[in-house]
Amino acid sequence: MSDGDAGHFITSDLVARAFEGARVVIRDVEGTILYWTEGASELYGFGKEESLGKSSHELLQTIFPEPLETINKILLSTGQWSGELQHRSRDGHALIVATHWSLQPYDGKYVVAEVNNDITKETALKRDQAYLATIVASSDDAIMSKSPDGVIQTWNGAAERMFGYTVEEIVGQKAAILFPPHLIDEEAEILARIYTGNSVEIYDTLRRRKDGSTFPVSVRISPIRSEKGEIVGSSKILRDITLQKE
Repeated sequence: MSDGDAGHFITSDLVARAFEGARVVIRDVEGTILYWTEGASELYGFGKEESLGKSSHELLQTIFPEPLETINKILLSTGQWSGELQHRSRDGHALIVATHWSLQPYDGKYVVAEVNNDITKETALKRDQAYLATIVASSDDAIMSKSPDGVIQTWNGAAERMFGYTVEEIVGQKAAILFPPHLIDEEAEILARIYTGNSVEIYDTLRRRKDGSTFPVSVRISPIRSEKGEIVGSSKILRDITLQKE
C-alpha cells in the first residue's frame, strides 16, 4: 500500500465511522502496520515512520486476554472482534485499551482496522473499587452507608450477622430501626454533625438487633462526598464490643 493509497484509504468511510477520540491503526491480518494515524502517535508515542511495516503486536508488546490464534479465528469468521488489551507505549508505560478490530476489504484482500481507546484509568478505578468491595465484604466490622435522611443504602455481611437483618430486609429502612428507644435522638444528632462536614470520632453506645436485644458497640461515622465535594451520605463502621465490656 503506497502512501497515496493509504491516505485515500484512511479518509474513507472507515474513519468516518470511528468515534471521536479513537486511535486508528490499519494493519494486515498478520499484524504488519499499513497505516498509523496521528491519534495512534499521541496515544503510544511512536511516530509514523517508526511504526509502518512493523508488527503492531511486537511494537506495542501486546498482551492478549486469550491466545491470538483464538482471536484471529473469531475475527476471520465474524469479521470483527472486541476486547481489552495491554499495550506498552514508547516510554515504557503500560496501557489498557478497549479495542475493536474489523475486517475491511482492500485491493482484493482484507485488512484489519483497529480502533483503540485508552481505559487505563477506568480499569484501575474498577480494580480499586473491586478491592474495596472485597475488604468491606470480608470485614468483621459492620459497615453500612446512609442517605442524607438516614435511609440505609448498603449493608455488609458482618452487619447481617451482627444485627440479624438481611440486606433485603434492611436496605431502604431508616437507620433508627437499629437504635434502642431511649437513644432514638442520637441518630438526629449524628446526622446534624455529619452534614456540617465533620466526622464523628469513635464512641461507645448501644444498638438494637432484629430480635429486640441490645448490645454495646464502638461506632465511627464519616461523611461521603461527591466528586464536587458535596456531602451525599454517610458511612458507618460498628464493632461489637460485648466481650470487651464483659
